[in-house]
Amino acid sequence: MNWTIPVQFTYGTLFVGTLLLVWEVAEWYPGWKVLRKRPVRCMAALGPFLWTWCVSALGFLCVGGLVGQLIGLYVWGAGWIGEAAYVWGLGGPHQALPTSQNLALTPGGVFMTGILIVIVVVRVSRGGATPSKKRGLGSGALMVMSAGVASFVAVPLASAANLSGAWITGVVG
Repeated sequence: MNWTIPVQFTYGTLFVGTLLLVWEVAEWYPGWKVLRKRPVRCMAALGPFLWTWCVSALGFLCVGGLVGQLIGLYVWGAGWIGEAAYVWGLGGPHQALPTSQNLALTPGGVFMTGILIVIVVVRVSRGGATPSKKRGLGSGALMVMSAGVASFVAVPLASAANLSGAWITGVVG
């Protein structure tokens, strides 16, 4: 049985993903003085958000499996909410955006993504589901389809997962 969720990448989808990203930065921003005094400590505070952002972006690239379908269902639902907010709430245009088509994961990349998803699930199930991690999960899945985001983040991320997964499956397998 082959079923897929029709996900269309629109301004509404990008709007919700960007709102989650901006929300995280607004919550995180410690102020200019603190940022200048302790830049490493301040940047490390973004770690959980960035980690979950990357894992959810990789999960969305698993288009053939259950994980990809579940994340696709989330993106589809959030896209509807984003469309309501962006088109009907703000008066923006309903328009599909260009997406990146070259974000394929190899079998090794899918293997590595599975390992990363298990790590996130274990960490979140042990009481580590902070709002920052939730925003990262949401924002990564919603923004990964954007052609601009994909060129800067998703393509290198998928390449890293493919390379590390190939190494693991080549050495262990």
